[in-house]
Amino acid sequence: MPQPVRRSHLVQHVSAYSLFVMAMLIVGVGVNAAVERHLRDDVRATDQALAWDIARETSHKVTVERQDAHTIILFSLQLATPHGNPVPTVASVPSLRAGGEKGCS
Repeated sequence: MPQPVRRSHLVQHVSAYSLFVMAMLIVGVGVNAAVERHLRDDVRATDQALAWDIARETSHKVTVERQDAHTIILFSLQLATPHGNPVPTVASVPSLRAGGEKGCS
């Protein structure tokens, strides 16, 4: 009958420690992947929110600038129009129509 092979305590401890280290490395890689995915999703959501905010702010500025330009044009027309004549609107002045159309229809 063969005798069982006996290992030294040092070999047993090194084997158990190596197995523990390998298990911790595998778990660490899994945790790292999960954290990376979570952070990537957070960055994507933050970028999208920032883009939305920039678009909204830009749209507001463009609207304000258009209104200011319209007010300046109407004020200029009032200054250029003699008293007693009606002030033309932007729609009635061919050169001021949206799209830069020429002439009246």
